[in-house]
Parts: sequence; structure tokens; C-alpha cells
Amino acid sequence: MLPLDDRIFKNDDDYYESIGNGIWLMDNHKWSFVVWNRERNKKSIYQLVHVDYHWDAGYDYWDSPNEEKIFLAASDREIISIVREENHIRYDSFICPAIAKGFIDEVHFYCLQGDDGGDVAIYKDFLDKYSCTQILHDSTRTLSKLEAEKPMIFDFCIDVFNKSTRWYESDIWPDDEIDRLLQDCEHLVKSAEIVTVSMSYGYSGTENDTRRLTQKVIEVFSTWREAS
Repeated sequence: MLPLDDRIFKNDDDYYESIGNGIWLMDNHKWSFVVWNRERNKKSIYQLVHVDYHWDAGYDYWDSPNEEKIFLAASDREIISIVREENHIRYDSFICPAIAKGFIDEVHFYCLQGDDGGDVAIYKDFLDKYSCTQILHDSTRTLSKLEAEKPMIFDFCIDVFNKSTRWYESDIWPDDEIDRLLQDCEHLVKSAEIVTVSMSYGYSGTENDTRRLTQKVIEVFSTWREAS
């Protein structure tokens, strides 16, 4: 595991790196797709657990079938360019591309965003087209009982701890509530093949909030995975 210093707490859309024990850290959540696509077992179909304030369930290729064909045929190197340029895969639209690519067919959401006047999670038409199942969890208690019946990817965003929706403003959960959520995710973190963590500067409170919460989460996750 890399030392947890400011060197890795980068407020940078292009930052993502492995910090050991199968854990990847990034700022912009879009890089999760690159990590999943590159690090997965190409013979496996995965279930994804997504813990975040936001659903991140958009699919920007839906009305762009020609671009979708190019994406589905793209090499790993070409996908990195697509993501870096935010060409249809962005911070809020990185889950559905993995489903369309065919390596995720089940998504478990624990998100606090609500419907915000729109659709909740992934559109039904998309789920039907790509034969994917989604399960929405009202509590991490139900996540704590989730059985890994197929290979798992665990995806976590630091902004889940921030009640404020204002840019760079914070209303951070009390420590006991943070600890409870993390404990409910312990067996998922331990059993996942890939763990991705997004800092999401701006959404996760002040910069100091983001660094403090990231350090806590990474230390806890790393300890669990080292012991598993």
C-alpha cells in the first residue's frame, strides 16, 4: 500500500492509481470504468455494488448508436482516451457502459440521491435491452447480508458521507454513522475482486473533509483486504 500523504489525494480529473490490495483510488469517478474493464477476469460476469450519494446511472450512448458500436469494439487503450476526453463516459455515466460491454449483469445500489424529480437508478428500457438486474437498497444493513453468488466489484464514493449538495460545502455524517456504514460493507470489501474508491472533490465537502474521509476509508478497506 502506498503512503497516505497528499501525493495521492489529488484533486485532478485525470488522477487514478492502484494503492495495493486490489484497491484503486481516483478523483473523477469515470475512471472506475477503465479500472473494471482492465482489471476484470475477461471470462467472468460480475455483480456490482455501488455505494454513493449519486446513482451515476446515465448512459450517454443511448441516442448515439454509431458511437456505441465504436465504443464496444474499442481496445483498452482506446477506452482510456474515450474516458479521458469524457466522450460519452463521464463521472455520472460509467456504470451502464460496463453493463453494455457485457461484464456486469447485476447492480446493487445504496444511494441517497432520491429521484430529484427524475428517474431512479437505471432506466428500465436499458435494463431490458442488456438483460441486467438492479436492486435498490434502503439501508446498508441489507447490503451487509448480500451474498456474493458471482464475482463482485465494490465501488464506493466518499461523497456518500456528505448531506450537503452545495459545491465544496460540507454537512458530514457523525463519526459513529460513518463507522456503521463502513462496518456494514466489510464483507463486501473483503470478497470483491476489484475495489474502486472515488474522492469526488467538490461533492464530498471541503478539500480537508475529502482528504480526511478518504484516508479513513482507505485505511479501513486496506486493513480488511490484507486480513482476508
